[in-house]
Amino acid sequence: MTTLQSSVVLTNEDLSGGKMRVVDLLIRAGFATTEAEARELIKRRTVELDGSEVSHDDTSISRGMVSDEDGQLPLRVHVRV
Repeated sequence: MTTLQSSVVLTNEDLSGGKMRVVDLLIRAGFATTEAEARELIKRRTVELDGSEVSHDDTSISRGMVSDEDGQLPLRVHVRV
């Protein structure tokens, strides 16, 4: 099994309403091109976000989960293929 990794930096503007769906994050990180592909990755339990497995496709990240003094939100996304 191969693990792909991407680091994504989000700004406060990226988190409309204070959060972003992990499905959208997977597309932004380049692991999926559609919401259906992103949901399938999550369904197969192959996605980790900052070391925690994502097991539900309705999972969202929020400003409170990750933060940085300069308003950027660095995240590590791992996908096992």
